[in-house]
Amino acid sequence: MLLAGAGFFAAASVGCALAPGLGPLIASRVLQAIGAAALMVVPRAVVTDLYDGAPAARLMGVVMIITAASPLLAPLAGSLLLMLTDWRGLFWALAAVGVGALALTAALLPESTAETRRAAPGALVRRAGAMLREGRFLRPALASAFGFAAFAILIIAAPFVFAERYGLGPTGFALAFAAIAFGFVVAAGGGGALTERIGEVRTLRTGLVLYLGAAVLATMLAFAGPPLWLAIASLFAVTMGLGLVVPVATVLALGPQGGEGGLASSLLGAMQMVVGAAAAALLGAVGTQGSLAAMTGGIALAALLALAAGSGTLRRPRTAARPR
Repeated sequence: MLLAGAGFFAAASVGCALAPGLGPLIASRVLQAIGAAALMVVPRAVVTDLYDGAPAARLMGVVMIITAASPLLAPLAGSLLLMLTDWRGLFWALAAVGVGALALTAALLPESTAETRRAAPGALVRRAGAMLREGRFLRPALASAFGFAAFAILIIAAPFVFAERYGLGPTGFALAFAAIAFGFVVAAGGGGALTERIGEVRTLRTGLVLYLGAAVLATMLAFAGPPLWLAIASLFAVTMGLGLVVPVATVLALGPQGGEGGLASSLLGAMQMVVGAAAAALLGAVGTQGSLAAMTGGIALAALLALAAGSGTLRRPRTAARPR
């Protein structure tokens, strides 16, 4: 599936670069998104196929650094590339990334799911419905999804906020956004070590409290009119909380699913996209994209919902890692 996704992504990126008009460009972008979806979903399933407990949390942190921090760092990469090329060049660069992913996957990653563990489509649909009714999957999955909502709000609102309120240009905004995203990288990178010391559930609790506390503080500061450095620092703390919540909640949601990790990862990804899109659409519908208080308030609401969704998970006892 990873090989197919990487190949599909690379081919569609070439189609975008060569598109003669808007219609073919949109069609190629849709195909590109289909390939990218596989590249987002499958790595999470591979981690939980092969690892559990703290090792899974540590590796999931690496996966989440790449998956979740990439859209936060994309403005910086895009602005730098646009200094060297035009929009078609961006798609050629993405095609090269797809080819590189295809080559690395073929060379280094063995199959993690046995043929006997694969199910027919009808069985997958029935199992997906059952999985969505299971608290052990749904609670941490919703916590992860409401964490992802903060990314969506940042992505849609931060360009307006930093341009209109602080007067940043494309490069200045990209640097500010990269600084904010670095909080996620720091926390996700250290989350595995923290999980080894205090367990998955306590690590998730720590992340949820940090996520909500930082979001509330950022909202309070927003009403006071903070200087640029303080706004960045408060959002840095928010993404640090996310760096603990998203990877660990993902492990808690996918880990118990055994051979159905791919299906669980797909459902989790769909929930993240739906919740994130809904949060971004709501913020856009009320016309407050340029308001720092509205952006941080939306993130605080998402953090509160993440804490509420994960409340059942937080009562689960710590479980020992099981070898695979």
